[in-house]
Amino acid sequence: MILPGPVFKILGKPLVRRLALLLAMVVGIFLIESFTTLMERALQFGGTPWDVATLLAYKAPEIVDIALALGLLIAFYFALAEARNKGELMILATAGVHWVRVVGFALVVGLVGGAVSYTVAGYIVPRAHFAERIKMAELRTGHVLQQISETGPRNEILNMEQASFIATPPSNTESGLERGPLFIVQTNPDQSWRVIQSYDWTIVKTPSPDVPDGRRIELLSLRAFDGPPPEVAATSNLNVFNTTSADLSFRLQDIAPEPALVAALGENVLRFTREDGRRIASIGARALLVPAAALLAIVAVLAGGSGRSRFFVLPVAIALVMTYDVLGRTLVLDGVDAFAPHVLVVIALCAYLGPALLFIAWRGEAIMIPSRGG
Repeated sequence: MILPGPVFKILGKPLVRRLALLLAMVVGIFLIESFTTLMERALQFGGTPWDVATLLAYKAPEIVDIALALGLLIAFYFALAEARNKGELMILATAGVHWVRVVGFALVVGLVGGAVSYTVAGYIVPRAHFAERIKMAELRTGHVLQQISETGPRNEILNMEQASFIATPPSNTESGLERGPLFIVQTNPDQSWRVIQSYDWTIVKTPSPDVPDGRRIELLSLRAFDGPPPEVAATSNLNVFNTTSADLSFRLQDIAPEPALVAALGENVLRFTREDGRRIASIGARALLVPAAALLAIVAVLAGGSGRSRFFVLPVAIALVMTYDVLGRTLVLDGVDAFAPHVLVVIALCAYLGPALLFIAWRGEAIMIPSRGG
């Protein structure tokens, strides 16, 4: 039995408690750093605090995947060191519990964490990216719809394929006006341009079976300025004319296109196909780092002892995990085209878990013995 009751009772709760606390702290720190950017993006489109919280939630899975291996390393190191120095593992050894069962517990915990990492990176993170993009598009569409549908002052710029609309609030001298002037800037294919200015304008809905989101800008008492292309601007005159009314029809989709519901790059869940081979390898290498981190925690406890080295073993182990994460994934990706999948899996298992298991096999009996001065 690989997951023994006594070992689990001694190490399980402290490990889970520390790991949950570490992950919560890391996720919280990263989300605090993202909070200002996401809040500005959401408030730009009239978002609420709930919208900001939703966008932050979509960021959390990716942070958990990054922090899981380091969190397990630190949590397991302190849980194991505490049980060892208190003599709890010695009591288990006296009761006939072999030190291999502690290593087995570490492997089981690491493999469960690796499965969590694989699931999060391969399935939850892509869905979170997709949901975040759709949420931002919905906020933008809702903001534009609100701005063009409600009455009241305007201070915004809306762009369409052929024109830009610049709505400004009324000035202090324009008493009694609901809105300030509207400027419409149009650029023609030959680079000539037209600017239309109107102080009396409104937007009305013009739905139809063919264009359910149709709108029309009605302009009254407007002035238009026609300018030549830049290459002849020095020798051409600016044309100015006034007219009593005009209108311009458009669709809401022209201003705020509906988001593509097809998953973009990085938003597809993991599929076991040849096309996803490199992605499978990258995610698998990150997942394999989790059991490797659990074994490195045992190595750190054994190597630390009671001397000054105990102050350095954990930072060194953290550096090793980070090195494994970067260098290991690079080498695994290089091996995708060089080795058959089952051969690459065996090589990766040996490279990630082999060195730590060899060290533990050499010093394993010391796991159960408290360190001197502990």
